[in-house]
Amino acid sequence: MVVQVFLNEYDFIVIGAGSAGAVVASRLSEISDWKVLLLEAGGEEPMAADVPGTAAVLQRSKVDWNFRTEPQSDACLAFRDKRCNWPRGKVIGGSSVLNYMMYVRGNKRDYDEWAALGNDGWSYDDVLPYFIKSEDNRNPYLAANKQYHGTGGYLTVQEPPFKTPLVTAFVEGGVEMGFDNVDFNAAQQIAGTCKMGPSTDGAAVVDPQLKVYGIKGLRVADCSIMPNVISGNTNVPAIMIGEKVSDMIKESWMRI
Repeated sequence: MVVQVFLNEYDFIVIGAGSAGAVVASRLSEISDWKVLLLEAGGEEPMAADVPGTAAVLQRSKVDWNFRTEPQSDACLAFRDKRCNWPRGKVIGGSSVLNYMMYVRGNKRDYDEWAALGNDGWSYDDVLPYFIKSEDNRNPYLAANKQYHGTGGYLTVQEPPFKTPLVTAFVEGGVEMGFDNVDFNAAQQIAGTCKMGPSTDGAAVVDPQLKVYGIKGLRVADCSIMPNVISGNTNVPAIMIGEKVSDMIKESWMRI
C-alpha cells in the first residue's frame, strides 16, 4: 500500500520495490513488531504489464528508467552513438514488469560457480530451497516434482492457457529428432542443441558442412550450431554462418 503518513523512525528501509526488494520488504514485515518502509521511485504497474507481448511497448516508456549503455566498440553498432537501450523498471515490481514473464532459474553450474568463487551458501543446492519456497506452480505435472518445485508461494508460475498449433508442432518436431522435452527448471537445464562437430563427438548434431547426422538433405544454419557460444551478440555471426553455408551448398550442387 502507498504510505500516507511517514513515521519518524523505521527498523528497516528497503530502497527499490523490484523483484528482490519487494520480497525483502514482505519477508521482514512478517515480524509484526518491525517497522518496514519500502521506497520506490515509480508508481503502480500499468494494465498492459499483465500481457507478456506488450513488454516491448513498456520499454522506453515512463515505467522504464531509460538507461543506455556506454558507447561500445564491438556491439550496439546499429544504435545511435553505439549505445544500446538498457531497460530497467521504474515501477512497483521493477524490471519484472518489463520482461516477457518467463520463469527461468538458470543452470545449476551458474550457482555452483558462485560458491566456488568463495561465496559459501550460494551453491545450487543451497539456493534451490528458496526457489521452491517462493514458487506457486499451477501446472500439476510440474508441481508433482517436489524435489524441484513448490506450491503456495507468492510467485505464481503457470504455462499460458493458449498455445498456437505451431508451438505444439515445434516441440513435437524436436522430440521426433531425438531431443528431450524437459523441465528446464529441474534436474536438466539444457534440452537440445544443433552443435557442430565431427562424427566422433557424441553431442554433435551437424557435421562441419552443417549437415544433420543421419538425415539426408537437411542442414542447419543458425547460431545453434556453435560448438561454443561466442562472447558477444550473435546477430552478425549468424549472418556469417548463412553466407558460409550458402557457399557450401552451391559448391556441393555445382559438382552434381
